[in-house]
Amino acid sequence: MNFVPCVAWIKKGIAKAVPDKVQLTKEELKKLIIEAKEGIFQGETENDEIEDDLEKEDEGQEAAEQSPIKDDDDIIAQYGLDGYDEEETTNTVANLAGLTVYGSNDDDPLMTNNQKDEESEEEQDFRILPTDNLIAVGRVQEDCSVLEIYVYNESEENFYVHHDVILPAFPLALEWLDFDAADGSPGNLLAIGDMTPVINIWDIDIVDTLQPAYSLGQKSNKKKLASTSSGHTDAVIDLNWNHLIRHILASGSADNRVAIWDLAEGTPVVMLESHHDKVQTLKWHPQEAQTLLTGSCDKTVKIFDCRNGDENHKNWFVNEEIERVLWDHFNPFHFYVSTECGMVYYMDSRTDLPVISWKAHNDATTGLSLSVLQPRCLVTGSPDNTVKIWDVQKEQAILVEQRNFKLGAIYTVKPSPDSAFVIAIGGDNRSDSFKVWDIRESDKAREHFVPSSQQVSSTSVEGTTSSARATDDTVMDTDSTSFLMKSLTSKSSYKKSIKKKKKKKI
Repeated sequence: MNFVPCVAWIKKGIAKAVPDKVQLTKEELKKLIIEAKEGIFQGETENDEIEDDLEKEDEGQEAAEQSPIKDDDDIIAQYGLDGYDEEETTNTVANLAGLTVYGSNDDDPLMTNNQKDEESEEEQDFRILPTDNLIAVGRVQEDCSVLEIYVYNESEENFYVHHDVILPAFPLALEWLDFDAADGSPGNLLAIGDMTPVINIWDIDIVDTLQPAYSLGQKSNKKKLASTSSGHTDAVIDLNWNHLIRHILASGSADNRVAIWDLAEGTPVVMLESHHDKVQTLKWHPQEAQTLLTGSCDKTVKIFDCRNGDENHKNWFVNEEIERVLWDHFNPFHFYVSTECGMVYYMDSRTDLPVISWKAHNDATTGLSLSVLQPRCLVTGSPDNTVKIWDVQKEQAILVEQRNFKLGAIYTVKPSPDSAFVIAIGGDNRSDSFKVWDIRESDKAREHFVPSSQQVSSTSVEGTTSSARATDDTVMDTDSTSFLMKSLTSKSSYKKSIKKKKKKKI
């Protein structure tokens, strides 16, 4: 299995030119070993609980006797951490933990002059240019879940994996955000929703890290679910950051609820519970900070005014499970809805009936992408293996181009935030499941959307391994920004609990 269920773009000029690298201390390494043992032990116990209540107690006790969690002294002795901080050690764990000691190869006494040219090229690849986009790719390979960070440079046609992170669970949603909860400053962070109720926030400017910067919510178990006040109680299926109020994040879950999180406090301040099935998709309005669009497996689309919680929302019933929702940022009263049966609806929030509806695919329309700069240019993807480009006009949607990239079933299609015509596509082909495509490759698409004066030859790149902060300049009025401020702007006691990882700059 080689499956890409989710993708997120990071704008040019956001990432650090030279990301930091983590070097673990002996105490941090010991803590990670203990936590890993506890996680394995807890997972085994929970699996036993599922089979039978009676067997659960006996097997749990037996597992506890056979696999006791060792105390600090046992951990130190077993893994040889007493000598971890010494310069010379033959301990495998210690050696692995100390690989990233030198900030430059010139400072490393083990590097020879013959290796210098090769390493300088590697250092160039490690450096992120102001013209580089980063693409976060959630990938599942067999039993392993990985977050891959690609560098993509459109003008220089560079495309490669910069670094990757092993994830603790199957990723379902990725969302970039620039709010650092430690001090409220701009950052380069990625929220990940997965098969657990917990949302993990990773710092993309740090490589070789083994843990997220912080987490939202808490894990549940079979006996006692997490409190509803602490977040979700089931898998987090979708995430969307509020660009207008930077410390607000929305999440949709298999527990049928939507949580509105205050990132500064690390808690949900509003819970929307009007849906009666899994909340698969959600999007904040691009110009109204209080307005949230949601779609669910209960076959309804809802628009919430989050100042009033569940009390004030509008419904649309489409008779099919909802796959994706998407605001039309060129026309703020309109939005798109895609469904499990392959339909796409173009809706007006002021009316009850669709403006346009059409059968886009023979299977579910799982990918829905509107160009950030080119009006009417909609791209869809489906498990029927096809990606299609549409020109959505006032009375109809015209099929411009259809491609099968041999990526298998298509599960995500995301537009570049900096280019009108570049999209990222994720599928499930075992040998090739990710691609970045410039739709100007297509003669039909280029002739349809690109003026002759702007037509250029472009080459797509395949998904194989081979500072100025960008912010939204949208101006908001007082009413739009105050919808949650009373409950969301209190001083952050949660900040004190967020511990920065020890890191080494290279």
